[in-house]
Amino acid sequence: MLENISRSLTDCYANKESPLVVGVSGGPDSIVLLHTLNQLGFQLIVAHLDHKLREESGADSKYVEEIATELKIPFICSEVDTITISKEEKKSLEETARNLRYQFLFKIANQENAHAVAVGHTADDQAETVLMHMLRGSGLSGIKGMSVRSLTGWDNKIPLVRPLLNVYRSEVEAFCQDNNIFPKIDKTNFESKYHRNKIRNELFPILEEYNPNIKNKLVSLSKIATEDYKVILEIVDKEWVELVDISEEECIKIPMDRFNSKKLSIKRMLIRKSFEYLKSDSNNIQFTDIERSIKHIANPSKGQIQQITSDIFIQIHENIIYIFRDGYQIQFTDFPRIEDATDLFEGSGSIKINANWNLEFEERTFSELSFEEIKNNKDPYTAHLDKELLDEGLLLRPPQEGDYFQPLGMGGKGMKLFDFFINEKIYRGDRKHWPLLCTMNNDIIWVVGQRISHPYRVTGKTKKVLLVKGIKTNE
Repeated sequence: MLENISRSLTDCYANKESPLVVGVSGGPDSIVLLHTLNQLGFQLIVAHLDHKLREESGADSKYVEEIATELKIPFICSEVDTITISKEEKKSLEETARNLRYQFLFKIANQENAHAVAVGHTADDQAETVLMHMLRGSGLSGIKGMSVRSLTGWDNKIPLVRPLLNVYRSEVEAFCQDNNIFPKIDKTNFESKYHRNKIRNELFPILEEYNPNIKNKLVSLSKIATEDYKVILEIVDKEWVELVDISEEECIKIPMDRFNSKKLSIKRMLIRKSFEYLKSDSNNIQFTDIERSIKHIANPSKGQIQQITSDIFIQIHENIIYIFRDGYQIQFTDFPRIEDATDLFEGSGSIKINANWNLEFEERTFSELSFEEIKNNKDPYTAHLDKELLDEGLLLRPPQEGDYFQPLGMGGKGMKLFDFFINEKIYRGDRKHWPLLCTMNNDIIWVVGQRISHPYRVTGKTKKVLLVKGIKTNE
């Protein structure tokens, strides 16, 4: 068994020069992992998290500490109220405990400058994982199961390693017996209220009636799927570099026509890789999520945002696929986006709209400007306004429900602002942040970058002109 573990550690690129954090619960698998890694001469740090889910959990912590002390290995322990956190986050106890455990392990790994985190998953766990993913309808990425070494969403530099992944539980139990090791037994492992336990305790005994070697077969299947997955992944990695724009941390952009020209399996993998890149929980990405994404991309509703997982969304705009995290706001148009209303001063000067745009004001006499110059203005971000109609002050604000104005060029006819946006093909997601220059009574003077309102135009009776310009600062 030691030779088997040693080979796995070689595959993990584990080294003896820097610390290796070992997650130890006190159960057979993690205790055997600790002993074997110690025998092989690794520089270990024992990390134990008390989830406070059982009355015996305190005794488990003490037991692990005693083993670490006996082996003269540094011991770090913490405890969490898993039940309360599970309720607050509205997640299952199983998922919450797992998340908390890995958060803790990788936090310790970073603190101690460890080169990896080792956990005690065995070949039996691999068989269970493969079967669970098959029941969920997973593709190759799920059927391949767990990897001996992998980078996870918990840390993009420190790997998670599983040195016992090719070791069966029967070998672990034999090692304990031969070496007089008496690990703690978690009684909840025999309860079927948790999904994995139900598969282990109820489904596997039935499957073993059909094939006593079902676990070996599932482990073999995972190895076959892993090799096939590697081949596809090489192709996908190449496509990823050529197709995907990852210039923004929370949003991925892919040309839709090029994406749709790819084989279905490549499209599925690109979607999955996108979710993983955006740090969605890859263990909870289901095949149905991938299929729904592809269906939406093939038949998009104009401007519609499609929620795919709890934290990932997809939107199509002008032949670009946008895949983004919850909370990210896509800005399709290079316009001076505004969030809140701002009272403006009168006269000359400048005011900041946002980090990249300013609004500049300059008072001019009509004699300084020719009527032809004003009439032939082609710059959408320059407005000439009758200053004498604006003596009560100005307001810069985003649109409001019920906004109405009279666009220049319509002979004084009015229309709803949002109908104007539709006519001008202003993207729906941009409309609620489009800046409006208004009177203090909320009358629209200028839809910045579009049109001024008819009543505020310069006429032959105008004496003073307020010249307003939207200036991009390129900060």
